[in-house]
Amino acid sequence: MFMLDEKLKDIIVKNARIKVRIEDIIGASDLIDNFGYDSVQLIQLVVDIEKEFGIEFDDEYLGSPTLTKYSVLQNYVKKELKNKNEH
Repeated sequence: MFMLDEKLKDIIVKNARIKVRIEDIIGASDLIDNFGYDSVQLIQLVVDIEKEFGIEFDDEYLGSPTLTKYSVLQNYVKKELKNKNEH
């Protein structure tokens, strides 16, 4: 969990439009409101997460506004990793 959290936060920091510190990212953080993300950064974020963790986002999830909430994004990645490891 800790390693996943740190990697995910690193990817968020790397793609943010403004200067973001890892310690600024908490469960309630919104990538758009708090870190200046736009649609281009969100797409790049998804691509980077898919590459880093070897998962694929479901199309219906990509259109969801919840993608911008850190806690929801973190839980989604955890769920996909668990599903990947079970197969």
